[in-house]
Amino acid sequence: MNDEEVRLLGNQERRERQDYKTYDKVEDQSGPSKFDAVVLLILLIMFGLSGFGLMNHYNVKNPSQSVDNNDIRGGLQNIHQKDISGQDVFNKISDGLQNVGDSKAPKEDELAIDSVLDSYISKIEQYTDVRTDWVDDEDEINKKIEEKLEEQQNVVQDLEELIILQEPEISILKPVYSKNIYTYKELQNGIRILFIQSTTQGIHLTITLNIGKKNDPQDKPGLTELLFRCLQTNFYIEIYNHYTTLTTELNLFEELNAKLQELYNILTKPQFIDIEKNAKELLDDLMVESKSGDLEYVSEFLSQQSSLKELKVLEVDSDQLYQQYIQHISADTISLIFKSQDEQETILNKLFQSELVKLKNLHKYQKPLFQNRYPLGRHILKFKSDTEELAILSMSDQYSCQRFLAYLLPKPLYGAMWQDHLLVTLDQDLGTVLNYINKFIQFLDYLKQADETQLQYLYSQMLSTEELLFNTKYEENLVQIGQNLFADPIYVLKGQESLPIFDKEEFDQFLSNLANNFIVLVGSENFQYNQSYESQKDDSIFILDAVLNKIHQEFIYDLKPLVKLFELNNLFQFQLPAISPFLPENLAIISVCQEPVYKIQGFGLQKVDDLSLTVKEGKFDGSREPKFETVEFVCEFPLPDFQVDCQEKEKAAQFSLTPFQIARNIWWKPSRLSAMVFTGLFIEKPESTLAQGKTMLKLLQKYYTELSKRLFQQEFLFGYELTFKETINGLNIQMLSYSEKKSEFQDKVFDLMANNDEQLFLYVKDLLKKDIRRFHDQKLSLLTQQYYLPKIMLRPINTPQEILNVLDEVEYEQFQKFQSNLLSSKIEILNIGNMLPDEDAFDHSQETYLTRTLNLKGQNLKYIVQRESNNDMTSSVLNYYQTGLKNIETTSKLYFYADYLQSYSNNYFQMGQQVLIKRKPLGCADGLQVYMQGIMPQDGNEEIEKFLKQANLQLSNLQDEDILEQKLYTINKLYNEIKFKTLQEEGQFIWDKIVNKNYAFSEIQDVIRYLDDAFPQKLRECANLVMQGQISVQVYAIDQAIENSEGIQSLEQLVDQDVYECFFTL
Repeated sequence: MNDEEVRLLGNQERRERQDYKTYDKVEDQSGPSKFDAVVLLILLIMFGLSGFGLMNHYNVKNPSQSVDNNDIRGGLQNIHQKDISGQDVFNKISDGLQNVGDSKAPKEDELAIDSVLDSYISKIEQYTDVRTDWVDDEDEINKKIEEKLEEQQNVVQDLEELIILQEPEISILKPVYSKNIYTYKELQNGIRILFIQSTTQGIHLTITLNIGKKNDPQDKPGLTELLFRCLQTNFYIEIYNHYTTLTTELNLFEELNAKLQELYNILTKPQFIDIEKNAKELLDDLMVESKSGDLEYVSEFLSQQSSLKELKVLEVDSDQLYQQYIQHISADTISLIFKSQDEQETILNKLFQSELVKLKNLHKYQKPLFQNRYPLGRHILKFKSDTEELAILSMSDQYSCQRFLAYLLPKPLYGAMWQDHLLVTLDQDLGTVLNYINKFIQFLDYLKQADETQLQYLYSQMLSTEELLFNTKYEENLVQIGQNLFADPIYVLKGQESLPIFDKEEFDQFLSNLANNFIVLVGSENFQYNQSYESQKDDSIFILDAVLNKIHQEFIYDLKPLVKLFELNNLFQFQLPAISPFLPENLAIISVCQEPVYKIQGFGLQKVDDLSLTVKEGKFDGSREPKFETVEFVCEFPLPDFQVDCQEKEKAAQFSLTPFQIARNIWWKPSRLSAMVFTGLFIEKPESTLAQGKTMLKLLQKYYTELSKRLFQQEFLFGYELTFKETINGLNIQMLSYSEKKSEFQDKVFDLMANNDEQLFLYVKDLLKKDIRRFHDQKLSLLTQQYYLPKIMLRPINTPQEILNVLDEVEYEQFQKFQSNLLSSKIEILNIGNMLPDEDAFDHSQETYLTRTLNLKGQNLKYIVQRESNNDMTSSVLNYYQTGLKNIETTSKLYFYADYLQSYSNNYFQMGQQVLIKRKPLGCADGLQVYMQGIMPQDGNEEIEKFLKQANLQLSNLQDEDILEQKLYTINKLYNEIKFKTLQEEGQFIWDKIVNKNYAFSEIQDVIRYLDDAFPQKLRECANLVMQGQISVQVYAIDQAIENSEGIQSLEQLVDQDVYECFFTL
């Protein structure tokens, strides 16, 4: 029964009931008997109970209960069935009421029946908690059940239409993917401050001033550059056409006060030095610049359309510099850009305490619109140049169109934006210049005929590409950011603006204008100026016969117009760029960002322009606390909707280092550090001998790495990352991709791994031989700490020569067989980031990991290593104090003890003596590593023993306060180890625990908890950690005589040693 039929049936019943009541009132004044009332009541009770039984039978759920969305697609398939069930219930209820209405004729006491029924029903409700408000009116049945069904259906539809509902928001908001975090503030007096939190250490400070070469007086070109060359300052200065930047790098926050004071002095009391010397150097530089046909000079020359004035920099004095300075830099030109945001509040406090806030009249700088003063028409400008150059120069206010054209250009045309110009360079011989200009004009005509839909798609791809490239940078160019901060402060947050929607008509108009208005720049050292050339009528306005002067005399030019289209004898085949499958289809779905949050701090009210996000008006007079605006971009990533039995696991995974085990070999962890996904794949190597397996894995690592460089250039450009590493027992693959394209990219990686290329194999094989030899010529400290000891402890060592011998014997067929066996081996997977987990069932089975460590039985062992390199003549000693199998107490004490010893060693050893002390886990074993370089091994071993004895004595006498202070240092240091700034850091940290299987994920957090609760007396027991036996690795240079070797075990003797197996349950 459909909704309309239900509604009509309800109306009919209501009319019948109303007629029935009217008949009772008029015709029958006698009431029903007690027997009649009891029978009717029993019938109603039976109907009510059976009705609710039917609802349970047909599984009509209360919408307030949680909807099982374990499989949304299944829910969508079942919703129609639930709808039908609800209608069946309504049918049976309606039939029951109709039967009740027909089963009894009206009696004389019918008037009292309503009050009798209400009394009984209210009592029933008290015992059964069944709501029966609908008895008086059947329309309420229809209404309530329809509401329930509609609510229930809406729950599923909401899930289905989630993306559709986001579309209006997506069209307005701009997602932020940046690995950097930006905070933009503006003081009331107009100083603009941008903080950029990045991976850069220290403070990088750039000050941008709104003064450049464009401010040169007409009769004194070069004056602005000269004054900055003569300005006395420690800042690094760069002078541009519209801006000048002062840059410095600070290591300590204490240096910031001095730099801010220096900046204030520069702005208010500039000092100019070495004017004569700098003027001569500037003159020489301008001579060189004019000879090269510098593009900036060419564009200035073309736009001025006037004779160039003779440069008089040698006649400038300090008064002229000062007048030029105060005229253009009178406290109205400053913006500050900080690279470090970690101590943002500290920087702000120092800024407010500085004299910079006393500067007045800082104003919003409006970048003037460019006025196109280029000659109209197509022209060739030839000039003498040291290198052959060929370029097409275009100027237009249609910035989006210029960028789109640069994106579409086919080879050998390369387009780029340069100071508001579209510059198209042609990588061709100058003899074919006319041919390729013709190609350029034909391509413009081709674009006019191109499919509009395809162009729209390519335009969207260009915007997406720019968004990715802009927001996946690890480092930012502070100079470029500063230059754009005057024009548009929010540029640095979201990139140069483009038109949001592609307009074909506007683009066609732009192409038509460009085809008839551009300049070809041809530079060649062989070009000779024809002095006898006389300007013709059609080009006389462009040829300036008398402008050659003593400064620009070697810049030879010959400007002639292209008066007709070239012969169309060369027809070119053009095609548009391919649509990339590696761009997310809709970037905004990855991370839906909220609108900027504005916070006005300080006193009083300030009007804020929401369009420009800058303070509109107001002067700062220094009489009150500065007020500034904060613009924060808040970004929230969608997290999965887990089942009830997994919520605690998900919570633990979100706030700890422990990943979520989805299946036996699949791990997942949510992360908000990026809009991307880190994926780890570990493939166990096939059965093979140790030397052969190690060699083959090294070959595969190099082979796949070189292959990915060739095949994945576009993906790497869009921010994807892919690395291969050989490990003890397999191949470790790490990927960074976008969540929407993760599976697609992973499939591409496996396709790459199945690729066969014999020539590449031979190339990689030769490359690997060189790498193995080069490895043993590296620094001694790397070999001793990262190579010798771990290999001794974890597995027998293959000498480089053994690996090279296997490498020589490996044939391509052997390599292919190993490769195919590897791809069919067991794979382990970890996904970390902004994505939903795979749809596998979440089981509670725990994974047991196995690792192997030599059973050293507490013996004091010593190993001798003779260096194989003639390049490094340094010897060293490394002592490893094994403390047995790992447990939280021992591990925590080792972290504390290592930090204490390192601190104590700073005052114990002589200046310049390199000593490195740290806790070093190896497989199941835990221990302390002490490394000394630049000392004979036997002497070093004795020095270490003396040092430990003195350090332990000092530790036993330390005051409780000193021990607590040292403990706090260790805790803070450990916190920083698990304070990840990037998704890669977090992914690699956790993936290392899975791949190497050597200790539990939450180890560091457990250590912090243990140390937090540990009493000083417990930490004094650390001295006992080095009493359980040691391994000493003593490294001698190739020409050094090895000391008494009695009782020494050589590395080769380790091959047949027994091993024990160590288990960790995660």
